[in-house]
Amino acid sequence: MYGWYQPRRKSLPLPFFLTRNLRTLIDEASTLPTVKSNPVPGETKGIYILNIDKLSTRFGKELSLTCSQWSEAAANLWSFQISRDKSGANGEHASWFEKHFNFFNMLNKRDELYDAWKVMELEFQQDHRSRHLKFSEPDYDKALGLTEESHKLRKEFQELVTSSHTAIQRSGPPYHSIPGSQSQRNLPRGPFQPHSYSQPFSSGSGRLPSSSVCLICALRGHNLFFHQKSTTLIKFADGKPVWAKCSAGSGLVTPEGHTICINWNIRGTDAAPQCASLHKDDRLHLCSFCGSKSHHTLSWTCRTKAA
Repeated sequence: MYGWYQPRRKSLPLPFFLTRNLRTLIDEASTLPTVKSNPVPGETKGIYILNIDKLSTRFGKELSLTCSQWSEAAANLWSFQISRDKSGANGEHASWFEKHFNFFNMLNKRDELYDAWKVMELEFQQDHRSRHLKFSEPDYDKALGLTEESHKLRKEFQELVTSSHTAIQRSGPPYHSIPGSQSQRNLPRGPFQPHSYSQPFSSGSGRLPSSSVCLICALRGHNLFFHQKSTTLIKFADGKPVWAKCSAGSGLVTPEGHTICINWNIRGTDAAPQCASLHKDDRLHLCSFCGSKSHHTLSWTCRTKAA
């Protein structure tokens, strides 16, 4: 398999390392689709390598694995990286993958948070490959903390809007809907233990329904977390800049970074009992469109209701 995995060329996605896919790579090697690569520095001709894009349709793309499949593929990839390290399992290259995979494999809430941390896991792999970053447990802990907090906020947001939508259906036409949905650190060496698969946040295609309204920009088709990693100025439909923003650690926040209550902005005064039990005074009851205390966001007092 090493002949197919050429350094400095496109890496094999994790799903390729499922046992059944490895068998296919071996048994059907002569008939698998290939593509000619560009020459790397120091070479004058490219070579034929696996056509990753075509095979991904068959084997699966990154982030498509279940949690138990991730465990299987990660163990196989680690064994493969050991075979590539001149010093074997004790080599620097193999050790990085051992520590990296075991960090996630030994999480207390591994299955429950899988759909949150799997993106983080892939990003750390990509950073290691492109920038040769060393394993840093404090960096992983920090990133995991943000991931867990974001997951908690998303889950709370989902529950709150679901509750609001149900109440609205009982009283009148719906105006809002949403989609269907610390670690132990001994870093043991040895086989990965299988875990059961945890259900993803949403079902179906993963797209948000067109009736979903963003509490930041007032547009339909996405929720506030769509803007979490935005690098461009967010504006309302009329061109005016938005007031609130989305923070990875706090969710909906003011321009100064103070946490805004999502529950209150969706349900208004009806949310008071739930707010008292959820956060007391830790989250501000301010309209996320304009910052006013006099009305909640989905009362559409300060903005025209999204069409």
